[in-house]
Amino acid sequence: MGSVARIERRSVVPRLSPKFRDFAIVVLTCLLAGGAGRLVAQGRGEQLLMAAAGLAIAVAIFLWPSAALAVWVAALLANGRELTHFQVGPLYVTEVVLGLFAFAAIAHLTYSRRRLSGLKFSVVLIVLLWVPAFAGLALRTNSIDRVSATNLAMIVASVFAFVAVVLGEATDDRARLFKAVVLGSLLALVVVFTGYGGESGATSTGAIRIAHGSFVQPFGIAAIAIITVARERLLRRRYLLLLPPFLTGLLLMNSRSAWVGFGLAVGLFLATRPTVRPRLVLVSVVAALAALFTLFNYGLISVPGATLSIERANSITDTNDPNTEYRLSFWSAVAKRSLTSPLIGGGFDAYPSEIVPRHTTFDEENPAPHNSFVALAYRVGAIPAALVFALLISLIWRGFAISRRHIDPAMRATTSALASVAVFLSVHVFFNVGLEVPYAAALFWLTFGLLAAAVYRSRGGVKTHPAQP
Repeated sequence: MGSVARIERRSVVPRLSPKFRDFAIVVLTCLLAGGAGRLVAQGRGEQLLMAAAGLAIAVAIFLWPSAALAVWVAALLANGRELTHFQVGPLYVTEVVLGLFAFAAIAHLTYSRRRLSGLKFSVVLIVLLWVPAFAGLALRTNSIDRVSATNLAMIVASVFAFVAVVLGEATDDRARLFKAVVLGSLLALVVVFTGYGGESGATSTGAIRIAHGSFVQPFGIAAIAIITVARERLLRRRYLLLLPPFLTGLLLMNSRSAWVGFGLAVGLFLATRPTVRPRLVLVSVVAALAALFTLFNYGLISVPGATLSIERANSITDTNDPNTEYRLSFWSAVAKRSLTSPLIGGGFDAYPSEIVPRHTTFDEENPAPHNSFVALAYRVGAIPAALVFALLISLIWRGFAISRRHIDPAMRATTSALASVAVFLSVHVFFNVGLEVPYAAALFWLTFGLLAAAVYRSRGGVKTHPAQP
């Protein structure tokens, strides 16, 4: 691991002559000392501390980008909704961090001699999204305001895929990333069950949620990571003790789309090569359901008039459900509009009022169709969106194929975990406002970028063996 880090650091930081380096250090020290003294003299010590912290973060991302990326993933999983809504001047944290990571990735490409085969994926993805998006921004967007900036964020966040491809394929630090996922999700459990994630309450559709924010991503991602790594016998047994709590948290977040996504992801994972011990999953599910029953039975979670999780599951296929009717109507209207401008989309203004269906429960400030894929088709056009969807589906397919046939168990665990998480997040995004939300969009595009890095890295001369039953 140390050798990888040393190689990465040499490849990212350009070599400077000793004289120039010493001169630059002296000049930079004088400038920093002078600026710090001026701020202290003006009584702005707090701004000085913030500037110092920001500079330290920027330097850390530049020098150790893969470690910083693991920390960022852990932070998103721990409480990404709150984290990404902090502002740094006129920008949000997500935008600043994205810029720093993009700069580090570009620097790595500039000074690295390694050929990154997965780079083609991120370049094609960004071209398919950015070209029609900025054409729609210039030709079909009436005003640049908070709403249009929020809608444009789903396109900008795709740069995280480029960052993940470059840093993921170059460093190949899978163990660190797995620990970051588990740690971040464990912190999310603590945040939720100590009440810092918001008190339990009922949603507009009457569903109980144990926390005000949505924590389905960390609980689902962590559970998938544990199951996939356990299949290859690469996991220490103590990690298995976390599986029932993560599944319990996933159930208590009461998200039907998350349940469907998790079930589909685990089902596809097991179908590729069902070597994981069935009792691992069975015992974990039984333990999670027992914990859920205990919490409700003893009144630890109770909201008058709210729908129980098990009862709510019955409405997944109910087309007469008001929430379902609202979404289907909105999806249909937005999809039809996307066909009227199939190459550049409809711009980034708020959705026209005539295509927004009557609200069934409450009025939203900026109503959305609760399907980010439909929203993406509307923003960039049906044709570019279809090409993006095909690219993502193909990548998932190849990830599962490699997880079935690769000779290296670590690579099988990596590709199966990332492909399964990609399915889980895709289903959740399909039924929710996902890519329009900074933390969810970052997790989505990072997952596909890391999957692309793993898929293309596995082709580098590593032999494969026939599929095992």
